[in-house]
Amino acid sequence: MTNKTARQVHHDFLIQRWKQGIRLVNPVKERIRTGDYITVSHVMRQPINFYFMDQDSMMQDLNEHTAQTCGYVSVRDAIGKSVRDVSKRDTAQRIIKNDREIIDTQTLRVVTEAYTRKDDVDLSAVSVKFPWFHEDEVAGIFGCSILTQGDAVMPLAEVLAFLIQTGLLAPSVMKKVDVMSGQDSSSGMHFDQREREILYWLVRGQTAKHIARKLGVSHRTVEHRLEKIKFKLNVTSRAELIDKVIDWLLESPDSGVFDTL
Repeated sequence: MTNKTARQVHHDFLIQRWKQGIRLVNPVKERIRTGDYITVSHVMRQPINFYFMDQDSMMQDLNEHTAQTCGYVSVRDAIGKSVRDVSKRDTAQRIIKNDREIIDTQTLRVVTEAYTRKDDVDLSAVSVKFPWFHEDEVAGIFGCSILTQGDAVMPLAEVLAFLIQTGLLAPSVMKKVDVMSGQDSSSGMHFDQREREILYWLVRGQTAKHIARKLGVSHRTVEHRLEKIKFKLNVTSRAELIDKVIDWLLESPDSGVFDTL
């Protein structure tokens, strides 16, 4: 299935925050200094899943990292295709529903997405999805998906830091990540010192076994603490826990975390 009207994404264009999403800017036409914003090319070179989709969740552009993660043969093979082409039906329906809500509300969203490819590979990711504007209309979605389960788990905090460096997220997000290390007691979420240490590493993509080694405790101790945290937050799974923490880290645009341009 190929989309014959795919919108071309120029890699020399700049990615600029616009309303509650982003827009692509021709630096020559609009006389903008390239040093003030990040280019599409720079983003696509990162070892992070970045992609552009149209209003029907059809891929308009993506990097090699995303193509491999999603199960496409190549970047070229993915253009004009959607998650329907590479994942199980229920997976595709959930993801496309999320995308539709972002487009309809024209608002950035952070969602936890479970993904089962057609080759039965199970993945889980935290996805930061921006409405992609073109001439004040929503053309589609610019997304960044951070794996939290699978063969290529990414440190969440490092990816958030990159998004902040690009100007796409406000610096106050990382302050909240630092709160989890116990460096700040102003958090509205009440955890003891050990729980904050565990959450600090959890949002950096570490597994319970890795966290146990870093903290010098047993794997069972970390798992027990995670169960206590889940109980406090009224969640039952790791995916729900990450989702809850992300909801706190990345508040709604009206909260002030996403500063207005």
